[in-house]
Amino acid sequence: ARNDLTADAEVYNLDGALMEKKTVMVTAAANQKTPVLTLEKPPGLSDVHFIRLLLKAGQKTVSENFYWDGNTYEHYAALNTLPRVALDLSGSAHIDGDETVVSATLHNGTRTIAFMPRLELLKAGSGERVLPTFYTDNYLSLLPGESRTITARCKIEDLAGMKPRLHLDGYNIAPASLDLAF
Repeated sequence: ARNDLTADAEVYNLDGALMEKKTVMVTAAANQKTPVLTLEKPPGLSDVHFIRLLLKAGQKTVSENFYWDGNTYEHYAALNTLPRVALDLSGSAHIDGDETVVSATLHNGTRTIAFMPRLELLKAGSGERVLPTFYTDNYLSLLPGESRTITARCKIEDLAGMKPRLHLDGYNIAPASLDLAF
């Protein structure tokens, strides 16, 4: 059993305002489901809101889940009112054996939730997607002020002699691209 865990449940309005946060200690047996907490909807929620669940061992996040929910079942049209977010995108590439390894950092320096930003690895010379590419994460969400680093790996030969390009887009994400050199 693990008894060093904490679970955080956070509820955010569409405008990014934190509406509720609960933290509880968790004792969890291996390979068992463990009820942790019940989350009630606080008053004043926007029509669509976000729920982030974090499971931590000390300061290390072990698991993160991000959900969107509506006050009316299956009514998510308010997501279309999210302002466009320009994320800061930085990255680097290097060779590791027969693979190209790309490290990309996304930073949300805005006051708006970045909903489902997605990275694609492209061939800089042609704009074609590099397939297959394996990502450590993708289709994530970033709260205001948050950053995330994602690693993408592909075979060197799948770049067909071209340099890698990162392309970023998403639900309310301003598209951006970054050409990388080795």
